Amino acid sequence: MRGIRIGTLSKLAIGLASLIAAAPAHGALPRTFVGATAFEDPSSEEFELMSEAVGTYRTNLYWPPVEPVGPGERDWSRYDALIGGAAEHRIQVLATVYGSPGWAATASHHPPDAAHRDDFEAFLRAAVGRYGPGGEFWKAHPELPEVPIRTWQLWNEPNVPIFWLPNPRAAQYQSLLVAAERAIHAVDSGAQVLLGGLFPSSYGRTGIPGPRYLTDLYDGGAAPH
Repeated sequence: MRGIRIGTLSKLAIGLASLIAAAPAHGALPRTFVGATAFEDPSSEEFELMSEAVGTYRTNLYWPPVEPVGPGERDWSRYDALIGGAAEHRIQVLATVYGSPGWAATASHHPPDAAHRDDFEAFLRAAVGRYGPGGEFWKAHPELPEVPIRTWQLWNEPNVPIFWLPNPRAAQYQSLLVAAERAIHAVDSGAQVLLGGLFPSSYGRTGIPGPRYLTDLYDGGAAPH
């Protein structure tokens, strides 16, 4: 959002709010229907402007900066500020869990190595335990309205090599999806686990077109997860 002028953002928010307010009663939309994302974390002022029309904010919950040194040594400061800023204006956060620290994979775009799958699950349990219903963050900040994260998206466009190196495969993603669902539901059984958005084309020689990748996931039995 910082790439957009504040005045433009304000006009956009007011315009969206007007459209929603003008919708007929039988077609009224929940506030969370309108969402936004940004390349940089919004400031408090930007969250305030967004709140005029936006009810959901999608952000990457990037594993590397939370545990840069090793498993269990966590720094939540960036996400405390981000999620707290959204909650202050009653904006729901949709967290896209993504990336692997250097000690868990050969590159940040890789999924975690098999040897560090347990560490990935532990990270997810800790994240849900912090930002989910009744989480540690909310207990530490009673001055904020509690707007817990209830939807956790696993990865972004895992069917293309730019986001899943070295070679995207539905079976690899499904294995991580099963682990993610297990970890998330161990802490919040009512949370929603969301499939990572798929790119429509292969986006490179080793990628897989979105429709074929989705078919491979269903054929592999991923639907229940």
